[in-house]
Amino acid sequence: MLAFYHKDTLNEIKNLKRILSRDLSPEIQYIGVTALSRLHGHSDGFFSVYSFPQISIPPTAQKRNNEKRGIKPEYKEIKSRILQKMKRDLKSPLPPFYHEFSGRNRYTNHSSLYLESMEDGIADLVVTSPPFLDKVNYEEDNWLRYWFLDIELPDHKKPSIFSTLDAWMEFIRETLKELSRVLKSNGVCVMEVGDIKKGSAVFNLDEYVIQAASASGLEWETTFINDQKFTKLSNCWNVSNNEKGTNSNRCVVFRNFK
Repeated sequence: MLAFYHKDTLNEIKNLKRILSRDLSPEIQYIGVTALSRLHGHSDGFFSVYSFPQISIPPTAQKRNNEKRGIKPEYKEIKSRILQKMKRDLKSPLPPFYHEFSGRNRYTNHSSLYLESMEDGIADLVVTSPPFLDKVNYEEDNWLRYWFLDIELPDHKKPSIFSTLDAWMEFIRETLKELSRVLKSNGVCVMEVGDIKKGSAVFNLDEYVIQAASASGLEWETTFINDQKFTKLSNCWNVSNNEKGTNSNRCVVFRNFK
């Protein structure tokens, strides 16, 4: 951790972790969520030395970056940075119905293959996006956030990574069957995917998603396509234009007729 934080900053983060584990009040947990967004990044508003804001790189990689830049972690008080971020986030007041609606929210952690806490035909709308195909290791890229939140996932709840299109397709096929189960009749499912380029080969994953929906109870209605240029986040994942990676967002819309 000392590759990211000054020892006194790290002690403050650990103290906040202890408070979050004991006090589950909404106010304290909101402070925790705000702190989560400040763990590491490239400006003075983050707790860490200069780092990537989107992904948590390994300590060895952070140490190399520090040496390359000739920098070392300096003390950063976390309280003032949390307050600064909260003031920006809460600059506009919450709508009056916010607490009424949010009080009915339900947060669960399940494999998309088995949404065990959801009854049949309970949802009007599902909006989802599957893991990238052989591109992102979500667990490794979020290890520091896992540490802060004391998250240790069993194998069956870890984010999926697929090295082949066939394995990815099988995952999508079984997921769509489960989504059909929880959707009401005539309910809508929207799945966002990208088109993948590897060398000269192009995989339009929306077409594969439509194929995977066969016999799931979901029928394809339309696909919305958003072309885009690469972002800094793409560069974090070593995505290069016209070589490999996601070039567009494709939202595949299904209607449930099961």
